Amino acid sequence: MTGAQAMIGRARMSKFLHGPLAVIVGFYLALGIAFAVTVPAWQVPDEPAHYNYIRQIAQQGQIPVLMPGDYDGAFNMQRIAPPHAQLSEADRAQLEAVQYEDHQPPLYYLLAAPIFALTNGSLLALRLFSVLLGALGIGLTWLALREVFPERPGVVAFATALVALLPQHVFMLAGVNNDALAEALLALVVWLTLRLIVRGRAPTAAEAGALAVTLGLCFLTKTTAYYMPPVAGLAVLALSRRGRVWVFHVGLFAALAALIGLPWWARNLALYGGTDVMGLTRHDLVVVGQTTTAEWIAAHGWLSADPESYLVRGARFTFQSWWGMFGWLSVALPGWLYAALLAFSVLSLALFVAYAIRAARKLSNGQKQALLALAGLTVVTILGFVWYNTKYVQHQGRYLFPALIPAALAVSLGWHQVLARLPALADRAWLLFTGLMVVLDGYALLRVIAPALR
Repeated sequence: MTGAQAMIGRARMSKFLHGPLAVIVGFYLALGIAFAVTVPAWQVPDEPAHYNYIRQIAQQGQIPVLMPGDYDGAFNMQRIAPPHAQLSEADRAQLEAVQYEDHQPPLYYLLAAPIFALTNGSLLALRLFSVLLGALGIGLTWLALREVFPERPGVVAFATALVALLPQHVFMLAGVNNDALAEALLALVVWLTLRLIVRGRAPTAAEAGALAVTLGLCFLTKTTAYYMPPVAGLAVLALSRRGRVWVFHVGLFAALAALIGLPWWARNLALYGGTDVMGLTRHDLVVVGQTTTAEWIAAHGWLSADPESYLVRGARFTFQSWWGMFGWLSVALPGWLYAALLAFSVLSLALFVAYAIRAARKLSNGQKQALLALAGLTVVTILGFVWYNTKYVQHQGRYLFPALIPAALAVSLGWHQVLARLPALADRAWLLFTGLMVVLDGYALLRVIAPALR
């Protein structure tokens, strides 16, 4: 891509910016609000524990400490998680003791505490706060992808629509949890990183500092947001070495990011002891009763004719819960719909592979390096998912959402390769896809979630 083409592409994208992004965010907000209103209280995974974290900050004025007794697996699974669960007065009193997320980094909860105080602990208000954070993440996703493909607005809009309207994603963003803030910050890191990569020059001190501060905020938000720092760090290191002051820039980058995370890590070491920087060792001691991977394999085997064997169940459940598995992972979409989504997913993967083979020569060096960075984020996310599942059976597709941006871009690039001979249709494919995703979300909410949970 020449400089003139890039300028033309950016001008075209600037004209294209407000319409598609406004449409996508508008549909997302409408659906997010509908999900937040329709899904009964506590029917988003782990929502009571996240809510109680906020409550403790708002009422006690301090960040809580994870303690033995904060997790009651039987109460969770028997009284909260079942569809149509009706809580007694005794259950409601016990609900306040559900605090097993108290090890989480505090930033989301600190931001949500004033809303809790102003609305007298309104669950809906806190859900809508998460929905708004999700909209911020969608806007940042658009900006990040625009850096890589300024001349292909249809590709950017298609990918952004998938990020915004994936049913499981909307469902989680409409609940009380720290996912929305973590994903918004991760999208900001992706944007800042890709902008540096595409422009292909050593970052200035201000650019390195801005990226480092954002990474530091990730450290204070959620462990899954830690997936991006190694990718961003390598990008800064590689780009800075091209300049004369790379040691200064890299040192500033690392020092600022670590300085922001350091108080949280030091606090955890002081409270939980040993090397428990993230409170995860304490969490493992508290959540007694969660099914471990070793227990599951002993009961069902690694791979066998048993549909519940570890690898078979893992592949099936991860795929289903990526697209949509609602409530506490007990409310599934119809089998025919999963089959259609599987066909779409396999075809999209094949189309992206074809795109990668055919289009590699047409990409600029900056675009190739940006796609490589997104591939790195995907690999790190998958490794984190696999590592978590070596301890506990957590075949939940949402744990792969840190890689949702690269996954959505891959889908978009694959389909636009097919539509390349029809440029008018390619530029409008995002609108058709957005409509299909809105229909899918509406079906999931009205025909699956509402009848099963209300």
